[in-house]
Amino acid sequence: MPLPRPLIPHLLGWGGVIPFVGSALAKAFGDPLMAIYALNFGTVYGAVIIGFLGAIHWGAALTSRQNWRYIWSVLPALAMVPVLVMGPVQRVPFLVAGLVICWGVDLATARKGGFAPWYMRLRHGLTAVAVAALISLVAI
Repeated sequence: MPLPRPLIPHLLGWGGVIPFVGSALAKAFGDPLMAIYALNFGTVYGAVIIGFLGAIHWGAALTSRQNWRYIWSVLPALAMVPVLVMGPVQRVPFLVAGLVICWGVDLATARKGGFAPWYMRLRHGLTAVAVAALISLVAI
């Protein structure tokens, strides 16, 4: 029998996409100054989230003792440092790629039993919304 879907991670996860969606809406419907702030905020937030997605593997490595997870856990955050030096519009493709790569690593890990099944079901939706919101920051 599969483990039940825990409420708190789902609430926190979906709450975590609010800044992505809020930034996209503020960019689309705000005045020009608000659009600049929204673009900057949304992309900086995206970089922070990518660092968090890597850090999940650090926590998992503490119990699994898989060295590759320690190594992977720091790579997304390190990759975001040069991205944050770029202009906000230039950041978007790198952020989208970062989210997709993190999702791919998580998917491969989940297929090997490294995550509870509910986690990837949650990640599919969260990643899709975050990617769409980031793309909309430059498409609108």
